[in-house]
Amino acid sequence: MLTVSELCTNAVRFGSGAPGSLSVHAWAEDDALVVEVSDDGRGFEWQPVDDVPEPDADEGRGLFLVNTLVDTVDVQRRDDRTVVRAVKRAVLPS
Repeated sequence: MLTVSELCTNAVRFGSGAPGSLSVHAWAEDDALVVEVSDDGRGFEWQPVDDVPEPDADEGRGLFLVNTLVDTVDVQRRDDRTVVRAVKRAVLPS
C-alpha cells in the first residue's frame, strides 16, 4: 500500500491533473504482486535511490521508499504516458 501511495503521489504531482491523467493497475503474476501507475507527465529515467534522504528534504523520500520496498522498478514511456511498474515477489515457504 505504501508503494502504491508513493507512486500515486508522484503521478499526481507530475501529471496534468486532468480526468484520466492517472491510472493504477495491480495484479498477481506467478509469485509476485505487480503494480503499474501511469500518468500523462513528461516522464523520467529511473535510477535506484540508495541514499537515505535528509528528513527535511522537500523531495526524494517517495522513490527511496519504493526502491526499498519492492524487488524491481521499471519506468517506460507508452503512448505519451509514463508507466512505473513495481514488482514485489512473495516470500513463500519451502
